[in-house]
Amino acid sequence: MQPRVTKKAMTALANEMADLVESRKADGRVEWLDDREAHVIVAQLFPKRSGCKETVSGRRRRFREILEQVMSARGWEARGANWFRRIDEEKPRER
Repeated sequence: MQPRVTKKAMTALANEMADLVESRKADGRVEWLDDREAHVIVAQLFPKRSGCKETVSGRRRRFREILEQVMSARGWEARGANWFRRIDEEKPRER
């Protein structure tokens, strides 16, 4: 039986991934659709063989929830499972 990954460890990993997204560094755990939309590949963080099916799916779900909170606090919105888009401030329209 695999030990539970703590919330502290999940939060640290979510912050690491958010730093990677914001820095736009090349990394196999992040794919880019364009320069404002990123996909965090959670299967790279928690592979299928890293525990039993329920353990892995639970870790991925808990990580996704924490990552969405971290990314939201940094100005990114969730656009689907592990997809994030940078929120730009609305520019006032010129008349």
